Amino acid sequence: MKISINSQEKNIQIPGMSTLQDVMRKAETELPMSHIITQVKLNGRQLPDKWFNTADSTFILESDKIDFITESAITIGKKAFLNSKAQFEQIIENFTDIADKYRMDDENIANTKFVIAIDNLQAYFQVVQESFTLMGLTLESEYIGQKTVKEYMEDFSTKLSELIETQQKKDWVLFADLIEYELMPFLTDFMELYKNV
Repeated sequence: MKISINSQEKNIQIPGMSTLQDVMRKAETELPMSHIITQVKLNGRQLPDKWFNTADSTFILESDKIDFITESAITIGKKAFLNSKAQFEQIIENFTDIADKYRMDDENIANTKFVIAIDNLQAYFQVVQESFTLMGLTLESEYIGQKTVKEYMEDFSTKLSELIETQQKKDWVLFADLIEYELMPFLTDFMELYKNV
């Protein structure tokens, strides 16, 4: 079995037939510092994006040639963070639409969209946190204006609690105002993070 990392052949001893996961474990000891396997080529053909999910059931034969493509954790984190910008812009657009729906007395649709938007925003914050970890940054080390990213996220939790309280009172006009005048400026300010990182 021929094993290479970033097209450089490595002398890694693997038993005759192994799973991709077993081969990866052996190859990981040869990876460049702070690098992660991002792609796998088997006999010159790139495996599908979800190759990691089937690594324990993909068998590699002694006659196979496998090439592991790696990237530094910092590069992966930076790409993930920059790619999240489009997701965040969509979230901002969704909240604008939600405020409009509440003002048009379409609260059933608005409530459904609000729940989805909050879930998307929380998933977005998770991506930011994971990206920062990969880049070697912390939520406490990066700032938006005078506040750390962590403080901004904590402020979001407070604003979210206020929004939910207002939503429970079914005061839809006030709810739309809070989204537009309290939440939207917060989200717009958060976009500054893309200029800093």
